[in-house]
Amino acid sequence: MTEDGAARSSPSPTVGFPPSAVARPLDTMAALVAVVLCLSWGFNQVAVKLALPEIPPLIQAAFRSTFGALIVVAWARARGVKLMEPDGTLILALLWQILSGMGFPNQFFNDSWVVGFLEGPTMVGRTLDWKEELGRWLKPFLDRLGHKARRQMCPLYVSGLIGPGDRKSIQPMAERLALGEYDQLHHFIAAGVWDAAPVETELLVQADKLVGGSDAVLVIDDTAIPKKGAHSVGVAPQYASALGKTANCQTLVSLTLARGEVPVMLALRLFLPESWTSKRARLERAGVPTEYRTARTKPEMALAEIDRVIAAGVRFGYVLADAGYGISAPFRQGLTARELAWAVGIPRHLKVYPADVRMIWPVAGRGRPRRRHVPDILSIAAEDMLADAPWQNISWRTGTKGKLKARFAAIRVRIADGPPQRIRDKGQQHLPGEEAWLIGEHRMSGEKKYYLANLPAKTDLRTLAATIKARWICEQAHQQLKEELGLDHFEGRSWQGLHRHALMTMIAYAFLQHRRLSTARREKKNQRATAPADFTSRAPRHPRTHRSTTTAAMSALPKMDLQRAAA
Repeated sequence: MTEDGAARSSPSPTVGFPPSAVARPLDTMAALVAVVLCLSWGFNQVAVKLALPEIPPLIQAAFRSTFGALIVVAWARARGVKLMEPDGTLILALLWQILSGMGFPNQFFNDSWVVGFLEGPTMVGRTLDWKEELGRWLKPFLDRLGHKARRQMCPLYVSGLIGPGDRKSIQPMAERLALGEYDQLHHFIAAGVWDAAPVETELLVQADKLVGGSDAVLVIDDTAIPKKGAHSVGVAPQYASALGKTANCQTLVSLTLARGEVPVMLALRLFLPESWTSKRARLERAGVPTEYRTARTKPEMALAEIDRVIAAGVRFGYVLADAGYGISAPFRQGLTARELAWAVGIPRHLKVYPADVRMIWPVAGRGRPRRRHVPDILSIAAEDMLADAPWQNISWRTGTKGKLKARFAAIRVRIADGPPQRIRDKGQQHLPGEEAWLIGEHRMSGEKKYYLANLPAKTDLRTLAATIKARWICEQAHQQLKEELGLDHFEGRSWQGLHRHALMTMIAYAFLQHRRLSTARREKKNQRATAPADFTSRAPRHPRTHRSTTTAAMSALPKMDLQRAAA
Protein backbone atom coordinates (compact mmCIF):
# COMPACT_ATOMS: atom_id res chain seq x y z
CA MET A 1 0.00 0.00 0.00
CA THR A 2 1.10 3.57 -0.68
CA GLU A 3 0.92 6.43 1.82
CA ASP A 4 -2.50 7.52 0.42
CA GLY A 5 -3.87 3.98 0.77
CA ALA A 6 -3.78 3.01 -2.93
CA ALA A 7 -2.49 -0.40 -3.93
CA ARG A 8 1.19 -0.34 -5.04
CA SER A 9 1.35 -1.22 -8.73
CA SER A 10 4.05 -3.57 -9.92
CA PRO A 11 6.28 -2.49 -12.78
CA SER A 12 4.45 -3.03 -16.06
CA PRO A 13 6.21 -5.21 -18.63
CA THR A 14 7.50 -3.63 -21.78
CA VAL A 15 4.96 -3.46 -24.61
CA GLY A 16 5.22 -6.49 -26.87
CA PHE A 17 7.41 -8.51 -24.48
CA PRO A 18 6.33 -11.36 -22.19
CA PRO A 19 5.55 -10.54 -18.54
CA SER A 20 8.95 -11.84 -17.45
CA ALA A 21 10.73 -9.14 -19.49
CA VAL A 22 10.99 -6.18 -17.14
CA ALA A 23 12.82 -2.95 -18.07
CA ARG A 24 15.90 -2.36 -15.88
CA PRO A 25 18.45 0.49 -15.76
CA LEU A 26 21.36 0.13 -18.21
CA ASP A 27 24.43 -1.01 -16.29
CA THR A 28 28.12 -0.74 -17.26
CA MET A 29 28.32 -4.20 -18.78
CA ALA A 30 25.27 -3.60 -20.95
CA ALA A 31 26.68 -0.28 -22.14
CA LEU A 32 30.01 -1.94 -22.99
CA VAL A 33 28.25 -4.70 -24.92
CA ALA A 34 26.28 -2.07 -26.86
CA VAL A 35 29.47 -0.19 -27.80
CA VAL A 36 31.20 -3.40 -28.91
CA LEU A 37 28.19 -4.37 -31.02
CA CYS A 38 28.09 -0.93 -32.66
CA LEU A 39 31.80 -1.11 -33.50
CA SER A 40 31.35 -4.62 -34.87
CA TRP A 41 28.44 -3.56 -37.04
CA GLY A 42 30.27 -0.44 -38.17
CA PHE A 43 33.26 -2.47 -39.41
CA ASN A 44 31.07 -5.20 -40.86
CA GLN A 45 30.67 -3.77 -44.34
CA VAL A 46 34.31 -2.71 -44.53
CA ALA A 47 35.46 -6.22 -43.58
CA VAL A 48 33.12 -7.90 -46.05
CA LYS A 49 34.21 -5.67 -48.92
CA LEU A 50 37.89 -6.24 -48.19
CA ALA A 51 37.47 -10.00 -47.88
CA LEU A 52 35.10 -10.51 -50.83
CA PRO A 53 35.88 -7.78 -53.40
CA GLU A 54 34.64 -9.97 -56.25
CA ILE A 55 31.02 -9.97 -54.93
CA PRO A 56 29.05 -6.80 -55.85
CA PRO A 57 28.06 -4.61 -52.86
CA LEU A 58 24.32 -5.00 -53.57
CA ILE A 59 24.60 -8.79 -53.44
CA GLN A 60 26.56 -8.54 -50.18
CA ALA A 61 23.87 -6.27 -48.72
CA ALA A 62 21.12 -8.68 -49.81
CA PHE A 63 22.84 -11.63 -48.09
CA ARG A 64 23.39 -9.66 -44.87
CA SER A 65 19.83 -8.37 -44.78
CA THR A 66 18.33 -11.81 -45.48
CA PHE A 67 20.36 -13.63 -42.83
CA GLY A 68 19.81 -10.80 -40.33
CA ALA A 69 16.04 -10.93 -40.87
CA LEU A 70 15.97 -14.72 -40.42
CA ILE A 71 17.92 -14.45 -37.17
CA VAL A 72 15.57 -11.75 -35.81
CA VAL A 73 12.45 -13.75 -36.74
CA ALA A 74 13.87 -16.92 -35.13
CA TRP A 75 14.72 -15.03 -31.92
CA ALA A 76 11.29 -13.39 -31.79
CA ARG A 77 9.48 -16.72 -32.14
CA ALA A 78 11.68 -18.37 -29.50
CA ARG A 79 10.99 -15.55 -27.01
CA GLY A 80 7.37 -15.02 -27.97
CA VAL A 81 7.95 -11.44 -29.06
CA LYS A 82 5.57 -9.77 -31.51
CA LEU A 83 7.48 -8.00 -34.27
CA MET A 84 4.61 -5.90 -35.62
CA GLU A 85 3.26 -4.45 -32.35
CA PRO A 86 1.74 -0.98 -33.12
CA ASP A 87 3.93 0.95 -30.69
CA GLY A 88 4.82 3.88 -32.98
CA THR A 89 8.31 2.70 -33.93
CA LEU A 90 7.43 1.16 -37.30
CA ILE A 91 7.76 4.42 -39.25
CA LEU A 92 11.15 5.21 -37.69
CA ALA A 93 12.40 1.69 -38.41
CA LEU A 94 11.32 1.89 -42.05
CA LEU A 95 12.96 5.32 -42.42
CA TRP A 96 16.26 3.98 -41.02
CA GLN A 97 16.12 0.98 -43.36
CA ILE A 98 15.61 3.28 -46.36
CA LEU A 99 18.61 5.39 -45.33
CA SER A 100 20.66 2.25 -44.76
CA GLY A 101 19.71 0.92 -48.18
CA MET A 102 20.91 4.19 -49.71
CA GLY A 103 24.25 3.68 -47.97
CA PHE A 104 23.96 6.70 -45.64
CA PRO A 105 25.44 5.25 -42.41
CA ASN A 106 28.21 3.34 -44.13
CA GLN A 107 29.06 6.18 -46.52
CA PHE A 108 29.18 8.67 -43.65
CA PHE A 109 31.25 6.62 -41.22
CA ASN A 110 33.48 4.94 -43.82
CA ASP A 111 34.46 8.19 -45.52
CA SER A 112 35.01 10.05 -42.26
CA TRP A 113 37.00 7.84 -39.88
CA VAL A 114 36.99 4.17 -40.92
CA VAL A 115 38.81 4.91 -44.18
CA GLY A 116 41.22 7.19 -42.37
CA PHE A 117 42.08 4.29 -40.08
CA LEU A 118 42.19 1.55 -42.73
CA GLU A 119 44.21 3.28 -45.44
CA GLY A 120 45.55 1.31 -48.40
CA PRO A 121 49.09 -0.08 -48.71
CA THR A 122 50.45 3.09 -50.31
CA MET A 123 48.96 5.22 -47.53
CA VAL A 124 51.14 4.31 -44.54
CA GLY A 125 49.67 5.84 -41.40
CA ARG A 126 46.62 7.95 -40.87
CA THR A 127 45.03 10.52 -43.11
CA LEU A 128 46.60 13.51 -41.39
CA ASP A 129 50.03 11.92 -41.68
CA TRP A 130 49.97 11.46 -45.44
CA LYS A 131 48.33 14.82 -46.01
CA GLU A 132 51.08 16.54 -44.06
CA GLU A 133 53.69 14.63 -46.05
CA LEU A 134 51.87 15.53 -49.27
CA GLY A 135 52.06 19.21 -48.36
CA ARG A 136 55.82 18.96 -47.85
CA TRP A 137 56.36 16.97 -51.04
CA LEU A 138 54.27 19.41 -53.12
CA LYS A 139 56.28 22.47 -52.06
CA PRO A 140 58.44 22.59 -55.26
CA PHE A 141 55.26 22.40 -57.36
CA LEU A 142 53.52 25.09 -55.31
CA ASP A 143 56.51 27.40 -55.70
CA ARG A 144 56.03 27.16 -59.47
CA LEU A 145 52.31 27.95 -59.26
CA GLY A 146 52.92 31.40 -57.82
CA HIS A 147 49.48 32.74 -56.85
CA LYS A 148 48.26 32.08 -53.30
CA ALA A 149 44.86 30.74 -54.38
CA ARG A 150 46.47 28.24 -56.76
CA ARG A 151 48.86 27.11 -54.02
CA GLN A 152 45.82 26.39 -51.86
CA MET A 153 43.81 24.55 -54.50
CA CYS A 154 46.59 22.28 -55.79
CA PRO A 155 47.04 20.25 -52.54
CA LEU A 156 43.26 19.98 -52.17
CA TYR A 157 42.83 18.66 -55.70
CA VAL A 158 45.68 16.15 -55.37
CA SER A 159 44.45 14.92 -51.98
CA GLY A 160 40.96 14.57 -53.47
CA LEU A 161 42.37 12.33 -56.19
CA ILE A 162 44.27 10.20 -53.66
CA GLY A 163 41.52 10.00 -51.05
CA PRO A 164 38.44 7.76 -50.94
CA GLY A 165 35.46 8.02 -53.25
CA ASP A 166 34.22 6.34 -56.40
CA ARG A 167 34.22 9.48 -58.55
CA LYS A 168 37.25 11.77 -58.89
CA SER A 169 35.56 14.50 -60.91
CA ILE A 170 35.43 18.06 -59.53
CA GLN A 171 32.00 18.19 -57.87
CA PRO A 172 32.21 14.90 -55.86
CA MET A 173 35.74 15.77 -54.71
CA ALA A 174 34.60 19.23 -53.58
CA GLU A 175 31.80 17.63 -51.55
CA ARG A 176 34.18 15.17 -49.89
CA LEU A 177 36.66 17.95 -49.14
CA ALA A 178 33.84 20.00 -47.54
CA LEU A 179 34.52 23.01 -49.76
CA GLY A 180 30.84 23.88 -50.09
CA GLU A 181 30.66 25.15 -53.64
CA TYR A 182 32.93 23.47 -56.19
CA ASP A 183 33.59 26.72 -58.09
CA GLN A 184 37.08 27.11 -56.60
CA LEU A 185 38.27 23.68 -57.76
CA HIS A 186 36.60 24.16 -61.13
CA HIS A 187 38.27 27.54 -61.62
CA PHE A 188 41.68 26.09 -60.67
CA ILE A 189 41.45 23.26 -63.21
CA ALA A 190 39.31 24.49 -66.06
CA ALA A 191 39.13 28.28 -66.05
CA GLY A 192 42.08 29.76 -64.20
CA VAL A 193 44.73 31.67 -66.15
CA TRP A 194 48.03 30.01 -65.28
CA ASP A 195 50.83 28.31 -67.17
CA ALA A 196 51.13 24.57 -66.56
CA ALA A 197 54.56 24.30 -68.24
CA PRO A 198 56.62 25.11 -65.08
CA VAL A 199 54.64 22.53 -63.09
CA GLU A 200 55.14 19.96 -65.85
CA THR A 201 58.89 20.66 -65.76
CA GLU A 202 58.93 20.19 -61.97
CA LEU A 203 57.22 16.83 -62.43
CA LEU A 204 60.08 15.76 -64.71
CA VAL A 205 62.62 16.88 -62.10
CA GLN A 206 60.90 14.97 -59.30
CA ALA A 207 60.41 11.87 -61.45
CA ASP A 208 64.11 11.81 -62.28
CA LYS A 209 64.93 11.99 -58.56
CA LEU A 210 62.62 9.05 -57.90
CA VAL A 211 63.47 6.58 -60.67
CA GLY A 212 65.85 8.26 -63.13
CA GLY A 213 69.15 6.62 -64.03
CA SER A 214 71.06 4.74 -66.69
CA ASP A 215 69.09 1.57 -65.90
CA ALA A 216 65.70 3.32 -66.26
CA VAL A 217 63.50 2.96 -69.33
CA LEU A 218 61.31 5.55 -71.04
CA VAL A 219 58.13 3.87 -72.32
CA ILE A 220 56.10 5.46 -75.12
CA ASP A 221 52.46 4.41 -75.37
CA ASP A 222 48.96 5.81 -75.47
CA THR A 223 45.81 5.26 -73.46
CA ALA A 224 42.16 5.77 -74.39
CA ILE A 225 39.43 7.46 -72.35
CA PRO A 226 35.94 6.38 -73.52
CA LYS A 227 33.56 9.32 -73.92
CA LYS A 228 29.99 9.90 -75.02
CA GLY A 229 28.93 12.75 -77.26
CA ALA A 230 31.01 14.80 -79.67
CA HIS A 231 31.89 18.01 -77.79
CA SER A 232 34.70 16.93 -75.44
CA VAL A 233 38.04 17.96 -76.93
CA GLY A 234 39.61 15.31 -79.17
CA VAL A 235 36.76 12.83 -78.89
CA ALA A 236 36.21 10.73 -82.02
CA PRO A 237 35.77 7.08 -83.05
CA GLN A 238 39.24 5.62 -82.39
CA TYR A 239 40.76 2.33 -81.32
CA ALA A 240 40.51 2.04 -77.53
CA SER A 241 43.02 -0.43 -76.13
CA ALA A 242 41.09 -0.63 -72.85
CA LEU A 243 38.03 -1.86 -74.75
CA GLY A 244 39.89 -3.79 -77.46
CA LYS A 245 37.83 -2.18 -80.22
CA THR A 246 37.08 1.09 -81.98
CA ALA A 247 34.96 3.35 -79.80
CA ASN A 248 34.14 6.99 -79.18
CA CYS A 249 37.05 8.13 -77.01
CA GLN A 250 39.93 10.50 -76.35
CA THR A 251 43.49 9.24 -76.86
CA LEU A 252 46.40 10.46 -74.73
CA VAL A 253 50.01 9.87 -75.79
CA SER A 254 51.91 8.89 -72.65
CA LEU A 255 55.55 8.84 -71.53
CA THR A 256 56.40 6.68 -68.51
CA LEU A 257 59.76 6.62 -66.73
CA ALA A 258 60.35 3.32 -64.92
CA ARG A 259 63.15 1.66 -63.04
CA GLY A 260 62.69 -1.88 -61.83
CA GLU A 261 58.99 -2.17 -61.10
CA VAL A 262 58.39 1.48 -60.18
CA PRO A 263 56.76 3.60 -62.92
CA VAL A 264 56.27 7.37 -62.81
CA MET A 265 54.17 9.06 -65.48
CA LEU A 266 55.97 11.97 -67.15
CA ALA A 267 53.53 13.23 -69.78
CA LEU A 268 50.00 12.78 -71.07
CA ARG A 269 49.25 14.74 -74.27
CA LEU A 270 45.96 14.61 -76.15
CA PHE A 271 46.03 13.35 -79.75
CA LEU A 272 43.76 15.29 -82.11
CA PRO A 273 42.40 13.24 -85.02
CA GLU A 274 41.78 14.71 -88.46
CA SER A 275 38.10 15.26 -87.66
CA TRP A 276 39.28 17.91 -85.19
CA THR A 277 42.33 19.48 -86.82
CA SER A 278 40.36 20.13 -90.01
CA LYS A 279 37.70 22.21 -88.21
CA ARG A 280 39.02 25.50 -86.86
CA ALA A 281 35.78 26.50 -85.12
CA ARG A 282 35.73 23.23 -83.21
CA LEU A 283 39.31 23.75 -82.04
CA GLU A 284 38.59 27.30 -80.90
CA ARG A 285 35.47 26.24 -79.02
CA ALA A 286 37.47 23.62 -77.08
CA GLY A 287 40.25 26.13 -76.32
CA VAL A 288 43.02 24.22 -78.13
CA PRO A 289 46.20 26.37 -78.13
CA THR A 290 47.37 27.58 -81.52
CA GLU A 291 50.60 25.57 -81.44
CA TYR A 292 48.63 22.30 -81.08
CA ARG A 293 46.07 22.87 -83.84
CA THR A 294 48.27 21.45 -86.60
CA ALA A 295 47.70 17.80 -87.44
CA ARG A 296 50.42 15.60 -85.90
CA THR A 297 50.83 11.84 -85.74
CA LYS A 298 51.29 10.08 -82.41
CA PRO A 299 54.99 9.29 -83.18
CA GLU A 300 55.58 12.99 -83.94
CA MET A 301 53.97 13.94 -80.64
CA ALA A 302 56.08 11.35 -78.83
CA LEU A 303 59.33 12.73 -80.29
CA ALA A 304 58.34 16.26 -79.22
CA GLU A 305 57.70 15.05 -75.66
CA ILE A 306 61.00 13.13 -75.64
CA ASP A 307 62.81 16.37 -76.53
CA ARG A 308 61.12 18.07 -73.56
CA VAL A 309 62.14 15.20 -71.26
CA ILE A 310 65.76 15.33 -72.45
CA ALA A 311 65.86 19.13 -72.05
CA ALA A 312 64.80 18.73 -68.40
CA GLY A 313 67.75 16.41 -67.76
CA VAL A 314 65.78 13.22 -67.12
CA ARG A 315 68.06 10.17 -67.16
CA PHE A 316 67.13 6.89 -68.84
CA GLY A 317 68.89 4.09 -70.71
CA TYR A 318 66.39 2.89 -73.34
CA VAL A 319 63.27 4.06 -75.15
CA LEU A 320 60.56 1.40 -75.53
CA ALA A 321 57.38 1.49 -77.62
CA ASP A 322 54.80 -0.86 -79.09
CA ALA A 323 54.14 -1.57 -82.76
CA GLY A 324 51.89 1.48 -83.10
CA TYR A 325 55.03 3.59 -82.84
CA GLY A 326 57.64 1.05 -84.00
CA ILE A 327 56.07 0.83 -87.45
CA SER A 328 56.97 4.49 -88.05
CA ALA A 329 60.37 4.81 -89.78
CA PRO A 330 60.62 8.56 -88.94
CA PHE A 331 60.06 7.69 -85.27
CA ARG A 332 62.84 5.06 -85.21
CA GLN A 333 65.16 7.31 -87.18
CA GLY A 334 64.34 10.23 -84.88
CA LEU A 335 65.38 8.17 -81.84
CA THR A 336 68.63 7.19 -83.53
CA ALA A 337 69.31 10.79 -84.54
CA ARG A 338 68.99 11.74 -80.86
CA GLU A 339 71.57 9.02 -80.05
CA LEU A 340 69.07 7.05 -77.99
CA ALA A 341 69.00 3.28 -77.54
CA TRP A 342 65.59 1.88 -78.40
CA ALA A 343 63.53 -1.29 -78.70
CA VAL A 344 60.13 -1.17 -80.41
CA GLY A 345 57.44 -3.55 -81.55
CA ILE A 346 56.78 -3.99 -85.26
CA PRO A 347 54.18 -5.75 -87.40
CA ARG A 348 55.20 -9.15 -88.76
CA HIS A 349 55.14 -7.92 -92.36
CA LEU A 350 57.66 -5.08 -91.91
CA LYS A 351 60.47 -5.57 -94.46
CA VAL A 352 64.12 -6.14 -93.53
CA TYR A 353 67.36 -7.16 -95.27
CA PRO A 354 70.05 -9.56 -94.07
CA ALA A 355 72.78 -7.78 -92.14
CA ASP A 356 75.36 -8.66 -94.85
CA VAL A 357 73.36 -7.18 -97.72
CA ARG A 358 75.60 -5.43 -100.28
CA MET A 359 74.90 -2.50 -102.55
CA ILE A 360 75.83 -3.25 -106.18
CA TRP A 361 75.61 -1.63 -109.58
CA PRO A 362 72.74 -3.19 -111.50
CA VAL A 363 73.57 -4.56 -114.91
CA ALA A 364 71.49 -2.82 -117.52
CA GLY A 365 70.20 -5.19 -120.16
CA ARG A 366 69.63 -2.28 -122.45
CA GLY A 367 69.60 1.51 -122.41
CA ARG A 368 71.81 3.78 -120.38
CA PRO A 369 73.92 2.49 -117.46
CA ARG A 370 72.23 2.64 -114.03
CA ARG A 371 73.28 5.57 -111.80
CA ARG A 372 72.21 4.22 -108.38
CA HIS A 373 73.25 1.24 -106.36
CA VAL A 374 70.71 -1.44 -105.52
CA PRO A 375 70.83 -4.20 -102.88
CA ASP A 376 72.01 -7.60 -104.06
CA ILE A 377 68.97 -9.24 -102.43
CA LEU A 378 65.37 -8.18 -102.02
CA SER A 379 63.89 -7.36 -98.62
CA ILE A 380 61.59 -9.88 -96.95
CA ALA A 381 59.03 -9.79 -94.15
CA ALA A 382 60.29 -9.96 -90.55
CA GLU A 383 58.49 -13.24 -89.80
CA ASP A 384 60.05 -14.87 -92.88
CA MET A 385 63.51 -13.67 -91.91
CA LEU A 386 63.21 -15.45 -88.53
CA ALA A 387 61.67 -18.64 -89.93
CA ASP A 388 64.96 -20.57 -89.84
CA ALA A 389 66.51 -18.84 -86.80
CA PRO A 390 67.29 -20.85 -83.62
CA TRP A 391 64.70 -20.32 -80.87
CA GLN A 392 65.36 -20.50 -77.13
CA ASN A 393 63.17 -20.60 -74.03
CA ILE A 394 63.88 -17.41 -72.07
CA SER A 395 62.55 -16.32 -68.66
CA TRP A 396 62.80 -12.54 -68.24
CA ARG A 397 61.22 -11.99 -64.79
CA THR A 398 59.16 -13.59 -62.04
CA GLY A 399 55.48 -12.66 -61.92
CA THR A 400 52.72 -13.34 -59.40
CA LYS A 401 52.17 -16.83 -60.88
CA GLY A 402 55.81 -17.80 -61.29
CA LYS A 403 58.43 -17.20 -63.94
CA LEU A 404 57.35 -15.45 -67.13
CA LYS A 405 58.88 -17.15 -70.14
CA ALA A 406 58.51 -17.59 -73.89
CA ARG A 407 60.56 -18.68 -76.91
CA PHE A 408 62.77 -16.00 -78.44
CA ALA A 409 65.02 -15.70 -81.47
CA ALA A 410 67.16 -12.77 -82.63
CA ILE A 411 69.33 -11.99 -85.64
CA ARG A 412 71.07 -8.88 -86.97
CA VAL A 413 69.33 -7.24 -89.95
CA ARG A 414 69.24 -4.02 -91.96
CA ILE A 415 65.85 -2.31 -91.74
CA ALA A 416 64.21 -1.56 -95.08
CA ASP A 417 63.54 2.10 -94.26
CA GLY A 418 66.08 3.83 -96.52
CA PRO A 419 65.17 6.05 -99.46
CA PRO A 420 62.67 4.49 -101.91
CA GLN A 421 64.05 3.35 -105.25
CA ARG A 422 62.84 1.30 -108.17
CA ILE A 423 64.51 -2.15 -108.08
CA ARG A 424 64.23 -4.34 -111.18
CA ASP A 425 60.58 -5.10 -111.87
CA LYS A 426 59.52 -4.83 -108.21
CA GLY A 427 58.62 -1.16 -108.38
CA GLN A 428 59.53 1.22 -105.55
CA GLN A 429 61.45 -0.53 -102.76
CA HIS A 430 63.05 0.97 -99.65
CA LEU A 431 66.83 0.60 -99.57
CA PRO A 432 68.64 -0.88 -96.56
CA GLY A 433 68.81 1.47 -93.58
CA GLU A 434 70.13 1.15 -90.04
CA GLU A 435 71.48 -2.17 -88.76
CA ALA A 436 69.54 -3.49 -85.77
CA TRP A 437 68.38 -6.59 -83.93
CA LEU A 438 65.28 -8.36 -85.25
CA ILE A 439 63.70 -10.23 -82.33
CA GLY A 440 60.87 -12.73 -82.44
CA GLU A 441 58.71 -13.95 -79.55
CA HIS A 442 56.52 -17.07 -79.54
CA ARG A 443 54.26 -16.95 -76.50
CA MET A 444 52.80 -19.96 -74.71
CA SER A 445 49.36 -18.95 -76.00
CA GLY A 446 50.57 -19.34 -79.59
CA GLU A 447 50.69 -15.59 -80.24
CA LYS A 448 53.75 -14.31 -82.14
CA LYS A 449 55.32 -10.87 -81.72
CA TYR A 450 58.21 -9.14 -83.48
CA TYR A 451 60.53 -6.33 -82.41
CA LEU A 452 63.45 -4.19 -83.59
CA ALA A 453 66.20 -2.89 -81.30
CA ASN A 454 69.34 -0.88 -81.98
CA LEU A 455 71.17 -2.36 -78.99
CA PRO A 456 74.86 -3.29 -79.50
CA ALA A 457 75.66 -6.32 -81.65
CA LYS A 458 77.17 -8.15 -78.65
CA THR A 459 73.94 -8.01 -76.62
CA ASP A 460 72.84 -11.50 -75.51
CA LEU A 461 69.35 -12.89 -76.12
CA ARG A 462 68.27 -12.78 -72.47
CA THR A 463 69.07 -9.05 -72.24
CA LEU A 464 67.19 -8.39 -75.48
CA ALA A 465 64.15 -10.26 -74.17
CA ALA A 466 64.20 -8.50 -70.78
CA THR A 467 64.52 -5.09 -72.46
CA ILE A 468 61.59 -5.45 -74.83
CA LYS A 469 59.39 -6.95 -72.11
CA ALA A 470 60.04 -4.05 -69.72
CA ARG A 471 57.33 -2.12 -71.55
CA TRP A 472 54.54 -3.84 -69.56
CA ILE A 473 54.98 -1.42 -66.65
CA CYS A 474 53.27 1.44 -68.51
CA GLU A 475 50.06 -0.58 -68.82
CA GLN A 476 49.98 -1.02 -65.06
CA ALA A 477 50.50 2.72 -64.63
CA HIS A 478 47.63 3.52 -67.00
CA GLN A 479 45.32 1.18 -65.11
CA GLN A 480 46.22 2.64 -61.72
CA LEU A 481 45.86 6.22 -62.95
CA LYS A 482 42.32 5.44 -64.11
CA GLU A 483 41.08 3.09 -61.41
CA GLU A 484 42.76 4.66 -58.39
CA LEU A 485 43.24 8.34 -59.25
CA GLY A 486 40.39 9.07 -61.67
CA LEU A 487 42.32 9.96 -64.83
CA ASP A 488 39.21 9.14 -66.89
CA HIS A 489 36.75 10.86 -64.52
CA PHE A 490 37.18 14.42 -65.80
CA GLU A 491 33.82 15.73 -67.01
CA GLY A 492 34.89 18.96 -68.69
CA ARG A 493 35.22 19.53 -72.42
CA SER A 494 38.17 21.92 -72.72
CA TRP A 495 41.77 21.23 -73.71
CA GLN A 496 43.07 23.15 -70.71
CA GLY A 497 40.86 21.38 -68.17
CA LEU A 498 41.69 17.90 -69.45
CA HIS A 499 45.45 18.48 -69.44
CA ARG A 500 45.46 20.11 -66.00
CA HIS A 501 43.42 17.24 -64.57
CA ALA A 502 45.85 14.77 -66.16
CA LEU A 503 48.78 16.74 -64.71
CA MET A 504 47.30 16.57 -61.20
CA THR A 505 46.77 12.80 -61.51
CA MET A 506 50.42 12.38 -62.58
CA ILE A 507 51.58 14.45 -59.59
CA ALA A 508 49.41 12.35 -57.26
CA TYR A 509 50.82 9.16 -58.80
CA ALA A 510 54.40 10.40 -58.37
CA PHE A 511 53.69 11.17 -54.71
CA LEU A 512 52.39 7.64 -54.13
CA GLN A 513 55.50 6.20 -55.74
CA HIS A 514 57.59 8.46 -53.51
CA ARG A 515 55.87 6.88 -50.49
CA ARG A 516 56.41 3.37 -51.85
CA LEU A 517 60.11 3.98 -52.34
CA SER A 518 60.43 5.57 -48.90
CA THR A 519 58.74 2.55 -47.34
CA ALA A 520 61.01 0.19 -49.27
CA ARG A 521 64.11 2.04 -48.11
CA ARG A 522 62.96 1.96 -44.49
CA GLU A 523 62.29 -1.78 -44.67
CA LYS A 524 65.65 -2.40 -46.28
CA LYS A 525 67.38 -0.31 -43.60
CA ASN A 526 65.59 -2.23 -40.85
CA GLN A 527 66.61 -5.54 -42.39
CA ARG A 528 70.23 -4.42 -42.42
CA ALA A 529 70.01 -3.24 -38.83
CA THR A 530 68.62 -6.57 -37.62
CA ALA A 531 70.98 -8.75 -39.67
CA PRO A 532 73.79 -10.44 -37.67
CA ALA A 533 77.13 -8.67 -38.06
CA ASP A 534 79.20 -11.85 -38.49
CA PHE A 535 81.47 -10.65 -41.27
CA THR A 536 84.04 -13.42 -40.84
CA SER A 537 81.60 -16.18 -41.73
CA ARG A 538 80.35 -14.56 -44.95
CA ALA A 539 81.11 -16.19 -48.26
CA PRO A 540 83.16 -14.20 -50.79
CA ARG A 541 81.04 -11.72 -52.71
CA HIS A 542 80.47 -12.32 -56.39
CA PRO A 543 80.49 -9.52 -58.94
CA ARG A 544 77.15 -7.75 -59.10
CA THR A 545 74.99 -8.29 -62.15
CA HIS A 546 73.42 -5.35 -63.94
CA ARG A 547 70.21 -5.13 -61.94
CA SER A 548 68.47 -2.24 -60.25
CA THR A 549 68.36 -2.40 -56.48
CA THR A 550 64.95 -0.79 -56.69
CA THR A 551 63.53 -3.87 -58.38
CA ALA A 552 64.42 -6.12 -55.49
CA ALA A 553 63.10 -3.64 -52.98
CA MET A 554 59.84 -3.00 -54.77
CA SER A 555 59.01 -6.61 -55.65
CA ALA A 556 57.97 -7.28 -52.04
CA LEU A 557 55.67 -4.26 -51.83
CA PRO A 558 51.91 -4.78 -52.20
CA LYS A 559 50.22 -3.44 -55.29
CA MET A 560 48.60 -0.04 -55.02
CA ASP A 561 44.83 -0.36 -54.53
CA LEU A 562 43.46 2.79 -52.94
CA GLN A 563 39.89 2.31 -54.04
CA ARG A 564 39.60 -1.19 -52.56
CA ALA A 565 41.09 -0.08 -49.26
CA ALA A 566 38.80 2.91 -49.14
CA ALA A 567 35.65 0.94 -49.91
